[in-house]
Amino acid sequence: MNRLTGVSYPGGENISYSYDAMGNRTRMTTAQGTTSYSYNQLNQLVSAGSINYEYDAEGKLIKKTAGSETFDYQYNAYDRLSQVTKNNTEIASYAYDPMGRRVSVTEDGRQRDYLWNGDSLLATYVSGTMENLYAVGSGIDEVLGVYGNQTQYLHSNHLGSIVGITGTDGSVLGTRSYTPFGVVRNTTGNFNTNLGFIGRSQSNTTGLTYIRARYYDANVGRFTRVDPIRDGLNWYGYTGGNPVKYVDPYGLWFGADDTITGPVDEIIVIGGLYLAATYGNSEWAQNTMNNLIGVVQDSCGRLFVKSETPEEGNDGECVDDLLEGAEPGRETKGKTEQWEKPGGLEQAEEDFDSLELDGVRDIPVGKLGTLPDGRRVNVRNKSSDGRPTLEIYNPNNGRKIKIRYY
Repeated sequence: MNRLTGVSYPGGENISYSYDAMGNRTRMTTAQGTTSYSYNQLNQLVSAGSINYEYDAEGKLIKKTAGSETFDYQYNAYDRLSQVTKNNTEIASYAYDPMGRRVSVTEDGRQRDYLWNGDSLLATYVSGTMENLYAVGSGIDEVLGVYGNQTQYLHSNHLGSIVGITGTDGSVLGTRSYTPFGVVRNTTGNFNTNLGFIGRSQSNTTGLTYIRARYYDANVGRFTRVDPIRDGLNWYGYTGGNPVKYVDPYGLWFGADDTITGPVDEIIVIGGLYLAATYGNSEWAQNTMNNLIGVVQDSCGRLFVKSETPEEGNDGECVDDLLEGAEPGRETKGKTEQWEKPGGLEQAEEDFDSLELDGVRDIPVGKLGTLPDGRRVNVRNKSSDGRPTLEIYNPNNGRKIKIRYY
């Protein structure tokens, strides 16, 4: 099944993993000893060594007990984590915008607010004052530089995990390495960013990594709630048990990483980037802020600034267009709308290609992309009922449209 079973580090340290038939990790052996894992019939992690876990009826983690410490997890109406308490005392709370992006984090009594440009982090604020301004590349979660009290460059490995920080003079300020599933293994120097595994925000307070649609616990290699897409064998596992080959930047699916260029801990030097010394008065900053406001969308979900008009002559289809010729499928009690359509896999792939999708990438059983309004679309050569399927998922409300092709 192409799952990772072991890793060896220089110096003789080894980690080994074992799995059951459903892809659940059953055993991990390190230099510190062996940890065994147990699961219920829903593939929910019940215990990891002496740590116990509990879930609600919808598959969300609601309690973790580790010795004398009890962690409780609360969620908002859209099943996004909103609060974490430790022994009945709040240690973290989170808020999100209508697009489902996390815009506020309060941990240990300190609030940090986030400003986004699409899926890319633009800036963070503390008490209304800008803390950091970020420069990003073209890739998902590709942060290249940070301007705060000083300009710094962030360097990532082949998975997008931040492994090094350098100054404007090229000096190495700090380095970090991770186990394959994202546990911080070693840190040197002044590694003063919470961006870590696959470029996502890692919390020392909760031990969780924010991966957009869900939160991830690197210690057990699993998400804290069920996969919103609810397809495949395991709805909690990360990248099918192969985190050195695949990444899941949205917490929804995983895709083949085609950017492997060197060893995992190699620091890739990126030159030629320097952020303006003054943010508030810079023309670039003003233009950026102007582009973030006054955005509307047309009936196809395409985004444009109010002063503009949608591009004429655009031949990209809307989601509604795909339902022409389709018939209603099996009714569900949840948030899934099912349809059936003739044409088989060829028609499914044609429909996928007809949409205006960003970030299209291959996944092991098909392709994945994002509509301009943030909805995720994937096409698979087979699904739980064996037929080719095109699925549109709205991360804001959890609603899905599934088109089964025959």
